[in-house]
Amino acid sequence: MDSKDQQSSVFSALWKTLTSVSRNDFKHLVREPCFKQSQIVGATTGLGVGGIQLMLKARKSVALNWAFFTYVGMCIASWEGCNYRQRQALKKLDIELTQIEGKLTKRRQARDFYEK
Repeated sequence: MDSKDQQSSVFSALWKTLTSVSRNDFKHLVREPCFKQSQIVGATTGLGVGGIQLMLKARKSVALNWAFFTYVGMCIASWEGCNYRQRQALKKLDIELTQIEGKLTKRRQARDFYEK
């Protein structure tokens, strides 16, 4: 496969992905547990880094680039960190529920033994 075919296949896959996204996908995004936190973290760090760049006498376009890419990067990092913590909490909860269920089974067996 030459580079032109590979490039066209990448663009066709990207186009297919972009066309599969609908408005309904974004309606409930605000209800996602990590969405608000990641947006706040991204916005504050992006504004902070952009402001620092302006104070360091950077051109406005350079400061804007720093602010935007810091915003995007921190949103992604915060989103992934929050989702990781939630997955860990669910695993811990599942382990605790399994342990409680095991204890209840032992108690039921002991109770049944003594009732006979």
